[in-house]
Amino acid sequence: MEEKIIHIIVGMLKRMEGEPITQEKLVAIRSEVYKRTRGNKNAPFSNVKKWIKEARKMMRSEGKKEGKKK
Repeated sequence: MEEKIIHIIVGMLKRMEGEPITQEKLVAIRSEVYKRTRGNKNAPFSNVKKWIKEARKMMRSEGKKEGKKK
């Protein structure tokens, strides 16, 4: 999985925190990834959902690391 895509999605998920991910949000995430990478313009939503899943894993692992540091 490309790290750049994951970082883009992590930023978007932080902005959308607490909101359910609807079809419109999937479209917004896909278009944001395309805008920043100039790739994956017509990525299937199954790929977008996989990216979101990986981004959430990354956010969780970062949260656990911060918890251990404190």
